[in-house]
Amino acid sequence: MSRRCGGVFRREDIISGLDAKIRVKFEVAKTDVTLVIYNWEDTGALGYTPEGEVNVQYLCDSTAVQDGACGEGDIGRFIVRSNATLTAPVVTARLAFASDPTVRVPLTFSYDVNVTGYYCVYAMSTTDDFDEAGEQFQALAWFKNPYGEIPGVEYHKLPFYGIMSVLYLAVGMVWMGLSLWHWREILPIQNFLSLVIFFIMLENSFTYGFYDYYNNHGSPSNFLLVLVVVLSAGRNTVSLFILLIVSLGFGVVKPTLGSTMQRCIGLAWVHFVFGNLYIAGQMVSRDVNLFNFLVFVLPIALAMTVFYIWTFSALAQTIQTLELRRQVHKLSMYRALYRLLIAGMVGLGVFLACMSIAFRGHTEEAWMARNWKIRWLWTEGFLNVLYALIFWSVLFLWRPTANNSRYGLLLPTSPEGALDDDDYEAGDVGVGMTTAQKRDVGAKGRGATEEDGEEDVLAWAEKNLGGAPSNGGHDNGESVDDDAAILDDDVEAQLIRDEQVKLR
Repeated sequence: MSRRCGGVFRREDIISGLDAKIRVKFEVAKTDVTLVIYNWEDTGALGYTPEGEVNVQYLCDSTAVQDGACGEGDIGRFIVRSNATLTAPVVTARLAFASDPTVRVPLTFSYDVNVTGYYCVYAMSTTDDFDEAGEQFQALAWFKNPYGEIPGVEYHKLPFYGIMSVLYLAVGMVWMGLSLWHWREILPIQNFLSLVIFFIMLENSFTYGFYDYYNNHGSPSNFLLVLVVVLSAGRNTVSLFILLIVSLGFGVVKPTLGSTMQRCIGLAWVHFVFGNLYIAGQMVSRDVNLFNFLVFVLPIALAMTVFYIWTFSALAQTIQTLELRRQVHKLSMYRALYRLLIAGMVGLGVFLACMSIAFRGHTEEAWMARNWKIRWLWTEGFLNVLYALIFWSVLFLWRPTANNSRYGLLLPTSPEGALDDDDYEAGDVGVGMTTAQKRDVGAKGRGATEEDGEEDVLAWAEKNLGGAPSNGGHDNGESVDDDAAILDDDVEAQLIRDEQVKLR
């Protein structure tokens, strides 16, 4: 006995589609076989329950003929109730491979699909000694959809990733245009975001290519599959990494993260490795057991938890720092980012709650029969759309503009908060500045004598970029208090403690 089910679209549902068919090819048969092809919605029309019995009888025999469930010419076939209302035609056949020498293998049986639905192919031996001969036939079933070879349950991913590739390309072109137009004002963090855009465009393009190859050839490409897995894990890791360093204030509040950057990179690598391990585990085995949970699920869950906790903690600390410095423009941007992330977490929570409800009984055939056309939304669609909305919102917040200088680093000085040369390396001068600010620093620096060296460049930067008073005299419109020096993590923490003591 053998059964296989799958979703099939009718020709009219697909633009420029071909005829939809189900083909069953018998390659080995040492026994008579009975076959039925039917729409799952018509399952109740198959078989009948003999009087005084509990179990449903599916094959027509002499008893069923006496009971009027089928005719004598139907003996050996599946019983289809004559009074049933059918969604699609039910086709039955008795293939006498053992009893009729004219019926030979290989033999192909074809069924035309005119109604979109979830169809099943059911074949079983009609030999009395089922245990001995029941497995003595082999058959392959093809569900030929009008668009190509990819299974119906996967079909919507093909146009979805095609559309997402075009949308990301459009976003990338707009971002590139803004970057070229405001190239003098580009911040380092915007260069990072440009890299992420390119990475995501690459990932969506290869994902579309994977499903397109699958649709054209009837089987997935192992090379493309591995590439898509690595790119997907990389996309998630790079996104979380950029979000973390932005939350830590890199390039906007601090010129460098110091040793913290190494910890961020280390966490990103850990997440990338565990992400690939998780996806590989999903490909190898979908069984829910303790081993799979401990080896594949738990590591990536812990890595993501660390990312989220660290990101929100860093974002809260950065907002506190900007409040102490009274830098209103940067503060408004970081508050908007915080609200955006909270909205994303709420959206993810709602999605997971809805998914847990929608996937109740997903191991049952009835669930797949009713949800085969929308299953992709739960497994990939909604999450990719949510990610895209959040990412595009981040790009909108951090887009290149003519006023980027208000978000770039300043190097203010004050009697109490000025930095010594040892507080940061000479190479940090200009980190986080806009291109125009770097050019000005370089021009003034080249005017100094060689004997003055890097110390004079640094002194000029402190004097010219940070010497404005705190009453709104900055060109970028920021309100920066006298103690708002640009610091690395350790000095920054001490500054916050000092400012809190002053406020008391």
